Amino acid sequence: MPLISDQISTFLKEPKEVPFLKSLVDTIRPPRRKKILAEENIVQLTSLILADKNLQYRISTAITKIVTKADLQYIFSESGLVTGSGFFAELSQKITEKILPTLLPKNDLRNHVRKIFSKKWDYKWIYQVQEQVWINLFRSINLNISFDSPAQQQQLIHAAEVLSYRIAALGLDKRIVQKAPEIILPLNAFTAQNKIWQLYRHAINTGDTVLRLEYFQQLDSIIARGLLQIEEIRHTRKEAGTSLQQTFIIERICQQLERLQIIITIIDPMVDVSTYAYTDYFKEIVESENTHKQLGSFLSLNFSTLAYQIAGHGGRTGEKYITNNLREYRQFFRSAAIGGVIISLAALIKMWLGHYTLAPFWASFLFGINYAIAFVVIHLIGGSIATKQPALTASAIATALDNTTPRSPSLNNMALMVGKVFRSQLASLMGNLLVVFPLTIFIAYLVHKATGEHLVNPAKALHVLEDTQPSIRNIWYAAIAAFLLFMSGIISGYFDNLVIFGKIPERIRAHRRFTYILGAKGTIKLANYIDNNMGALMGNIFLGFALGFIIFFGKIFALPLDIRHVTISTGFFGFTAFAQDFAFTKLQWLYYLAGLVCIAFTNLTVSFGLALYVAMKSRKVPTRQLLTLTKVTGRYFVRFPGDFFFPPKRERQSPS
Repeated sequence: MPLISDQISTFLKEPKEVPFLKSLVDTIRPPRRKKILAEENIVQLTSLILADKNLQYRISTAITKIVTKADLQYIFSESGLVTGSGFFAELSQKITEKILPTLLPKNDLRNHVRKIFSKKWDYKWIYQVQEQVWINLFRSINLNISFDSPAQQQQLIHAAEVLSYRIAALGLDKRIVQKAPEIILPLNAFTAQNKIWQLYRHAINTGDTVLRLEYFQQLDSIIARGLLQIEEIRHTRKEAGTSLQQTFIIERICQQLERLQIIITIIDPMVDVSTYAYTDYFKEIVESENTHKQLGSFLSLNFSTLAYQIAGHGGRTGEKYITNNLREYRQFFRSAAIGGVIISLAALIKMWLGHYTLAPFWASFLFGINYAIAFVVIHLIGGSIATKQPALTASAIATALDNTTPRSPSLNNMALMVGKVFRSQLASLMGNLLVVFPLTIFIAYLVHKATGEHLVNPAKALHVLEDTQPSIRNIWYAAIAAFLLFMSGIISGYFDNLVIFGKIPERIRAHRRFTYILGAKGTIKLANYIDNNMGALMGNIFLGFALGFIIFFGKIFALPLDIRHVTISTGFFGFTAFAQDFAFTKLQWLYYLAGLVCIAFTNLTVSFGLALYVAMKSRKVPTRQLLTLTKVTGRYFVRFPGDFFFPPKRERQSPS
C-alpha cells in the first residue's frame, strides 16, 4: 500500500483532469505479465480513497468534469458495437485506421478514454479484476454525475434514437421475420420498442413526468422482451437452422438493445442506474477503445460470431457421438467394429492402387475416391471411425457452456463433457483397432495364399514401418489428419444446417419435376433421405478427398504435408507385419505400438481441441480458461477415473 500511496501523492496536485486520471491508471496498472496483481492494486486504491477524503474528492471531481463536458453521443451509439458495413469493408477501414488514424474531436469522450487507458492491453487486466472489486471502487469514489444539462440530454437522446431506429430496421429483416415467425410475429419487440421510444421522447420534450415514467417502464419491458426473443431464436437454431448473416444480425440487435437499455436509464433522472450495468459498460468501452485499431481483436470478434454458427451447425451430429450409459457404450463399440471392417478393405484397395505408377494428381484422385466411398459406406451401414467423432462434438460442447457467462463458464460441465468424449473415443478406438489389425493380417494371408505374393514388398514395408515410428514427423502428419477430421465435422454441420435453414426437403417435396419422375412416395423418400443424411455424406466425401489429395498438395508446393490416421496406419502395419513374417523383437513391437499410440493420441487431442476452441469462442469464453479447465478435469480424473473408461451407472452431475 505505501508504494501506491507514495506514487499518488506525486501527481495529486495535477490541475488537469485527463493527465491526473491517466497518472492514476498508470499507478494501478500491473506489469503486463502479472495482470493478476491488478485486483490487489484496485483493493489498495479503494482503501486509500475511503481513508482520504481529499483523494476521493479529487478523483470524483475529475471524472465528473470530464464526463459532463465531453461529447457523449458516439461513445454510446458506436463504441463497442458490431457495425453493419460488412466484414471486408470494416477490415479495410481497420487497416486504413492503423496506417493513418482518424482524428476524433478533442471533446469526444472516446478521445479521453484512449488517453487515460493508454496501453492497448489495459482491458485485459481490467477484466481480470472481479466485478465486485470494481463496484466497491466506484462506490468508494461516490460519483455524482448528472446529465441534466440540455446539451448532454440531447446527445443521449440522439444516441438512443439512432440505436432505436437501427434495431427496428434490423427487426424487419427477412432473415429474422421469415425464419422465426412464431417468435417474432405475435409481437415484434424490435419494431415495437421504436414506437414506445417515440412516445417516451415526446414525454421528455413536453415535460410530462407521469407519462415519462410510464413510457420508460414500457420501453424497459419491451427491450427485455426483445432480448428474450433473441434467446428464443438462438435456441431454435438446431431445429430451424441458421446462417452467418442471421447470426451477425442477431448479435447486432442484442448489443444495441443492451446499449439502449443503459442509455434510457441514464437519461431518466427518476431511475437509479445499476452499478453493475455501469461496471459492465465501463469494461466494454475500455476494451473497444483499446482495440479499435487492432486487426487481431477484430478478426477474433468475427471468428467468435462465426464460431457460434459453426457450433450451432452440429445439432444432429454432436450428441450422438457421446456415450452416456453402458448401452450406448456397447453400441458405440459395435459401430466401430463395423467401421473397422470397411477401413480394412479400404486399406487393401489403397495398397493395390499403390502398386501402379500414376501421375500424382490421378493417384491422389483415386486414393480420395477410395477413402470417400469407404467413409460413405461406413455411414450408410451404421459404422463409425475412431477419432472422427471429436470433430463433430462442437455443438454438444457449446451446449455444456450454455446458461453461463463468458467470464464464469461452467467448467464443471466442460470437465464432464471431456470425460464423456474420452471414454466414447476409447470405445470407438478399441472397436476399430481390435478388428482392423487381425482382419488386415487375415486379408494379407488370403492374398498371399491366392497369388503367392505379399501385398507389401520389402521397399514398401520399410516405408510403412518408418511411417509408424513415434517421430515428430509422424506426429505432425497425425495433427494434419486431425485438422482434416475437424474440418469434415464442420462441413457436415454446414450442410445439415443448409438443409434445415434452406428448407431443402420441403422444396423437394413441392417440386413438380421430382414428383413426375419419382412419384409422390419416391419424392418423399428422397426428401427424407436428404434431410437425414446430407450433412454426413458431404462431410465424409470431403474427408475422403482431403486425405487423398493432401500429399498431392505437399508435392506441388514442396511442403511437409501428409496424413497419419491411427485406424488406417494400423491396417497398413497389419499388412506389413504379415509380409515380414512378424519377425520383430519385443522391443520393436513396443516401438511400433508406441508410434500408433502417438498417432491415436494426436488424432484425438487435436480434433477435440479444435472443437473445444470453436465451442469456447462461440460462447466468448477466454482461452485462458483452458488452464482452469485442465485443473478441474484433472481433479475429476483423480476422483472418478473410471468415468474416463466406462460410463457410470448413473449419469454424473458434478465432477467433484
